[in-house]
Amino acid sequence: MPTPDLARSSSSTVAEILARLGTDPKTGLNPTQVQERLIKYGANALPEEKKSAVSVLLAYFWGPIPWMIEAAALMALIVGDWGDLTIIVSLLLFNAVLGFWEEHEASNALDALKNSLALKARALRSGEWQQVDARTLVPGDVIRLYLGDVVPADCKLIQGDCERLCRECGENRRDFSRLCPANLKRQVRRSGCTWNGSWC
Repeated sequence: MPTPDLARSSSSTVAEILARLGTDPKTGLNPTQVQERLIKYGANALPEEKKSAVSVLLAYFWGPIPWMIEAAALMALIVGDWGDLTIIVSLLLFNAVLGFWEEHEASNALDALKNSLALKARALRSGEWQQVDARTLVPGDVIRLYLGDVVPADCKLIQGDCERLCRECGENRRDFSRLCPANLKRQVRRSGCTWNGSWC
């Protein structure tokens, strides 16, 4: 999927970025521009690849190490060593079930992370502030952030004082490091950029 050339955004001025993206900061994008950019750049969302539970489980029986264990089980079966066969098959099954469970838990953690990202955003579209799904944000959208908001997309700050927001965030919340870590403050101060999933 193509992405706009925003590598220079941290060193570019706001006016240069708005001109490059073809955005009027007073009216934002119109519906036609939004649709064109959604087609060109895609949705503002992580790609989702769901595998069936059966295929994930069977993957633990496929690969060089499982093949060696399966070959050992086959040899134990051929020679009729039922004790070794039982132990080898038990270890193979235990490894598959344990790996499947760990992958399932990691998948749940990833889903929780995706859900913690902003689901809605306030975007300036056709001259009006609208509540939109964060996945419909496109390069060039002008968004409005308030103190405590989860940032719905990577963006360049064009107005306001994020340093002050970070300071207030630290004064009003106990766990300041989670919400506005020092390295993020330095990056915001230097570039005026903030990133999807971070807090204001």
